[in-house]
Amino acid sequence: PEERVIGEKDACGVGMMANMTKPPNHELLQAILRACSCMEHRGACSSGMDQTIQMCGGDDSGDGAGILTQIPWELFSEDVQIPAEDRAQCAVGMVFFSKDATLRTQLKSRLEETLEGEGFRVLGYRICQTDSSVLGRNSAASEPWIEQIFVEHPSLQGDKLESKLYLARRKAEIGQNMDDFYIASFSSRTITYKGMLKSSALIAYYKDFANPLFKIQFGLWHRRFSTNTMPKWPLAQPFRFIGHNGEINTIQGNYNWATARSATFEH
Repeated sequence: PEERVIGEKDACGVGMMANMTKPPNHELLQAILRACSCMEHRGACSSGMDQTIQMCGGDDSGDGAGILTQIPWELFSEDVQIPAEDRAQCAVGMVFFSKDATLRTQLKSRLEETLEGEGFRVLGYRICQTDSSVLGRNSAASEPWIEQIFVEHPSLQGDKLESKLYLARRKAEIGQNMDDFYIASFSSRTITYKGMLKSSALIAYYKDFANPLFKIQFGLWHRRFSTNTMPKWPLAQPFRFIGHNGEINTIQGNYNWATARSATFEH
């Protein structure tokens, strides 16, 4: 009923932490991950929260959690050699691929073709190491194959590079199934680590978080409470630029708009 929805107070958990007066450091990442794990009470799990999961036979899959940070170039330099002076023209994409190896090869070929058509040079890929043992049943069943793609543009940087990355990503997504191919972030500035899991499991799932070379100055975190849509890996947040908690507010807004236009209804 409308009254029940409007009276609802549940929402996602979201926060941000930054220290721009100090160099990038690993301690800030650890603080952000701890803060994200404290948002567990803002989220939900399939068929029951933690204390009742075993009792009700439910699933420990969370609605979604993640963080958005600046790109940890020092960490990535262990696998992809990009000189510091060239990083302004480089970008990283966080890509959720299908676990089907044949399909994944096809998807990569199309992605590379699209990027090269937009003037980018593909520098290489990096497999994102994860620990699937922390996932719930539903989350594990739909878990993607996660890789990072590194690209370089010969002449663009800053906002112009970001605009070109946006256009390239949108072209690459045309006609694709989000369950087989999804770009969680694609930027020369930021990267998003997220998934259909609990915030308390996020820190263990992505092994990059334990590497002291993952150094940052800021981070945005999010724990999802899914109300309008079913949980999915791509729908976890933060998104590429924002994290929001407005699904309940969206429902209330729809009620308000419908009421305001009710005088024009024919039936």
